[in-house]
Amino acid sequence: MPSYFLPNPYANSKTDVITRVSDFNDGLRIRHWTDKNSVKLYNEQNVLRIETTINDPTKFKVFRHKQGQSSDEPKQRLPLRKGVMDIPLRAVISQVSTIASLMILQPCMINHQLANVLRI
Repeated sequence: MPSYFLPNPYANSKTDVITRVSDFNDGLRIRHWTDKNSVKLYNEQNVLRIETTINDPTKFKVFRHKQGQSSDEPKQRLPLRKGVMDIPLRAVISQVSTIASLMILQPCMINHQLANVLRI
């Protein structure tokens, strides 16, 4: 997403969000990415699909226990790991990204529906 729509998930990062729009025969792709992580929106044959790709999970900080730490000790804010232990956390981050993308698109979709109803 453009950086003015969402809070920057990379709070300490100096990188920008880059956007590229690609037009294909049967649809459109909008890709927003920072470093190696991206959000892609596909519109193929009037079906909207949103995909989040996390190739560098260390950019995200989550509350978790250190490896080998007992569950009695408090969790700390640590980088997300790429292993299987953090798959549920990566799924939550992807779901939040998808919901945020849909919330941003919602006014556009409502305006499009109104235009169709009013034949504007």
